[in-house]
Amino acid sequence: MERPGGRPAAPVGRTETLGGFVMPKQKTKRGAAKRFRLSSTGKVKRSRAFKRHILTSKTTKRKRHLDMEALVSPADARRVRSMLPYGRP
Repeated sequence: MERPGGRPAAPVGRTETLGGFVMPKQKTKRGAAKRFRLSSTGKVKRSRAFKRHILTSKTTKRKRHLDMEALVSPADARRVRSMLPYGRP
C-alpha cells in the first residue's frame, strides 16, 4: 500500500513522525490505577479490605489498623507492575 507521492504506508501499530517511526504508547489498566500505588522505592502498595461497611462491630483499633496501606505480595507485584507501565498516573 502506498501513499500519494509513491511513499510506502506506515506499518500497522506505529505512527510516522518527521524523524521516523514511533512505537505506540502502552495503556495503563484503569482498574489497577484506582487500586494500587507505587512507593518511592518502587514497591506496590494497596489498601486493606474490610473497611467499607459493618464497622460498628469492629473495634477502633482494628479499624485504625485497616486504614494503613499494605504491600502487595511479591507473587502478585510483578503482574500489578505490568498493569501500571508508567506508575500511578
